[in-house]
Amino acid sequence: MRYQKLFEKNNILLFSYILFFAVLCIVYYLLSMENSFYSGISGILLVILYPTGVFFYGYKTGDRFRAPLSGIVSYAFLIFLILLSANFHDFLNLSHLLLFTGYNLMLLICLGLIGFLASGKEKLQLIIAGILSVIWILIFISGIS
Repeated sequence: MRYQKLFEKNNILLFSYILFFAVLCIVYYLLSMENSFYSGISGILLVILYPTGVFFYGYKTGDRFRAPLSGIVSYAFLIFLILLSANFHDFLNLSHLLLFTGYNLMLLICLGLIGFLASGKEKLQLIIAGILSVIWILIFISGIS
């Protein structure tokens, strides 16, 4: 009985969604280590696919619990890879650590809201989720240094 719930359609879809973004983040990380042209393309894909992926996942499933979770967990892979490639001397500085944490926390909350609002499938909530998606992209781009 317990295993039947584990293999529900929504759980498999959530796992596939998170696995897709984990693989995409790893590909981006490996390409950026080589300073490849394709790292720029995969970076652009990441920036665009995070909010649109959460939006469509929430809209498709209508699940108000898994939609925000999908955005938050999938973005956590990117944060982990950023931490792996970061200069740890920067993180010894408390102000840099607070800026990094606040910036990524704001992006995580925004992704969660996009998923939550898109899962409601009401016209006003979808419009707000779409606007939040554009705001997420702008905030993400503004933090690139």
